[in-house]
Amino acid sequence: MKQLARILVDRRYLFAAVMLAVTILCAFLALRVEINTDMTRYLPAKSPMRKGVEIIETAFPDPGEQSAFRFVFTGLDESEIPAIRQQIAEHIYVSRVEYVPGNAHYNKDGRTLFIVNLDYGYDSRQAETVQRVFTKQFQDYDFAIGTNEMLKTEVPLKLLAIGVSILIAILVLMSRSWIEPVLFLIAIGMAVVINLGTNLVPGYISDITFSIAPVLQLVLSMDYSIILMNRYREEKKSGLPKTEAMKSALAHSFSSIFSSSFTTVVGLLALVFMTFKIGRELGVVLAKGVFISMICVFTVLPTLILWGDRLVEKTAKKTIPLPTRWLAFFSEKARHVIPFVFVAMFALFFWLRSFTPIIFTENLTDELSSVFPADNTVVLVYQNQDEGAILPLIADLEQNEHVRTVQAYANSFDQPLNLAQITEAMGQMGGSAMPQNIIENVFHTKGWGDDVTMTLNEFMDTLTLDDRFANVFGISTERIRGQMREAFDAQRNQMRGPEWSRVVIYSDYPDDSEETTAFMDDLYARCENDFAGETYLVGTSAMVHEMAGNFSREFLTVSLITAVAIFLVVLLTFRAPTIPLILVLLVQCGVYMAITAMGWQGYDVYYLALLVVQGILMGATIDYAIVFSSYYQELRRTLPRYESLCGAYEKSIHTIMTSGLILILVTAILGKFCPTQSIAQVCTSIALGSLSAVLLILFILPGLLACFDRLIIRRK
Repeated sequence: MKQLARILVDRRYLFAAVMLAVTILCAFLALRVEINTDMTRYLPAKSPMRKGVEIIETAFPDPGEQSAFRFVFTGLDESEIPAIRQQIAEHIYVSRVEYVPGNAHYNKDGRTLFIVNLDYGYDSRQAETVQRVFTKQFQDYDFAIGTNEMLKTEVPLKLLAIGVSILIAILVLMSRSWIEPVLFLIAIGMAVVINLGTNLVPGYISDITFSIAPVLQLVLSMDYSIILMNRYREEKKSGLPKTEAMKSALAHSFSSIFSSSFTTVVGLLALVFMTFKIGRELGVVLAKGVFISMICVFTVLPTLILWGDRLVEKTAKKTIPLPTRWLAFFSEKARHVIPFVFVAMFALFFWLRSFTPIIFTENLTDELSSVFPADNTVVLVYQNQDEGAILPLIADLEQNEHVRTVQAYANSFDQPLNLAQITEAMGQMGGSAMPQNIIENVFHTKGWGDDVTMTLNEFMDTLTLDDRFANVFGISTERIRGQMREAFDAQRNQMRGPEWSRVVIYSDYPDDSEETTAFMDDLYARCENDFAGETYLVGTSAMVHEMAGNFSREFLTVSLITAVAIFLVVLLTFRAPTIPLILVLLVQCGVYMAITAMGWQGYDVYYLALLVVQGILMGATIDYAIVFSSYYQELRRTLPRYESLCGAYEKSIHTIMTSGLILILVTAILGKFCPTQSIAQVCTSIALGSLSAVLLILFILPGLLACFDRLIIRRK
């Protein structure tokens, strides 16, 4: 280590220059990384839903970007509804308007809902124009617009600035110099930029990973800088020149920093064993970020410290005293009771954490959702050989009070309809501008009477191919009929292909709830029993159903792999199994306490929050326990038990409290005020878990070490 330290210090300007060049390059590369919001990309290769998505992409034409808006009027008179619907439908960018008179999905509590569909994306200029035009056009009405768009997963810049400000405040409060936090932030900030740029290798990262990874990397890696600075200050106090002091500091702190980062990396990499690949991505990105932070601490921070050495000395300040002898006294006196307390706590929180509900997606809502929720869309893909089997299922779905509409080839294009139904269907398909007399003339080619029916296929064949309607649209008849035929065929091909057909089910079920689970269970059972060929369900609720079925096994697998891996890493440090076993059980208890606390606060815990808190707590907060245990074991060789406890507290409390407060407070603020539910829960769970782990390390760990002293301290 001394040789490596000598190289790092003697050639520090070269290493710093290389890292600066890499940082600048990665800053540009980071702009090219795709931010992915399509969670189907993370489905495992053998996922039935993934197979369904692949079939949809190959069997059905790509309709291009589309969007759907909810136009809600309050206090609208029934006589006004047809005219307003017509006004909306006639707009150049509106493809169709959905509304059913008297239906509770469109008429509720004095409010009227129109589903307005566009053949443009939510972020398009056309969608923005439609919202602006109709907001002005209906300004005299009690009118509001909602959207079915998935809200963006991101942390507001203002909130990030507050989090970083809290981090800086803690560093300033706990540091021995006013300038130290600046040096730390430069080194770790460069690591964050490099990590973002190297995400170009996989090509894309999820919006969740992109939003929280930089913040978590910052708070997880800050203690490496603190360890190096504290060691450098100790070496200078021994009388060494600053360059030699840095060499000695690197040599003596290398093991501590490497062990701390390695346990964190191992804990995070356990997420790669998830079959749902979002965990793998998040684990790899965070583990890579922690490793890069360690590299920056070894290559960049020494240069910054030596360069700013005089400035650090000139800005020296006093730190807040942290009295700990009373904690040592408590741990010594209660050492025979604390193990029983810990076992009881572990068992209690292991049991209580099972009552915390787990969710697998965000049930995002807006102000209109309490009356007219955004659609939960589920697509059933089935083979054409089962076309006759779909009608009973459609009939049952249409009787479900939560299902707004069911769109399928069988109940639209190939279903016999009367005149009123034909008129309504043409309106739903964007043909509301067609004169009513033309619709009636085409329909009456089948005869007169209330019992006469015609399918949409027959209607369009008659209108576009029958010579009796050759001049129905005037001099432009052939062009108009050709355009209508092309548009009709495009919509029909969206529902039925050469081998596969699909049913699109629109409901007001939440994406993830007990009712939704029961609905999906029934749907899966019907698909298995009623269809001879293959069937696949696609949609957010289908993805949740798959994830929920595998999560318990996956979480247990990730937890066991994490615990075993961390145990082995810590075992290499202490060379005896007692301390690693105590530390792993202690931090695992902190995980259970965090999950239980989330449930007590009324949260349905986001599944990714559980996985992240497991990996991060096992990998990061166990470092605090290692620091305390190392000092205790070292001091116990020459000092009595009580004095060893006092010394361990005194030497480790500054690092534990500085790094712990950063991890707890920054994530707590983000969790409290972040508008995105998934990110908020991940941050909140980390804050609660870190708080639990720090409390266990300060109040339980010393008593356990004192109680099992004979197993920890080897005697001749």
